[in-house]
Amino acid sequence: MHLTDLETLEAWNEEQKSQKQIVKSLKMLSDEASDSINQKKILYKVSFFDLSF
Repeated sequence: MHLTDLETLEAWNEEQKSQKQIVKSLKMLSDEASDSINQKKILYKVSFFDLSF
């Protein structure tokens, strides 16, 4: 294996790591977003029940 191959492999490995981090961050963001959407739905249902009585 040439040195350039090793450097390329290391660079590729770093790129894969950063892509995994990005995917993790996006997943966390989408989880948080869906949590807040669910909370809003619950609040909406609760306030709707308050109005109907």
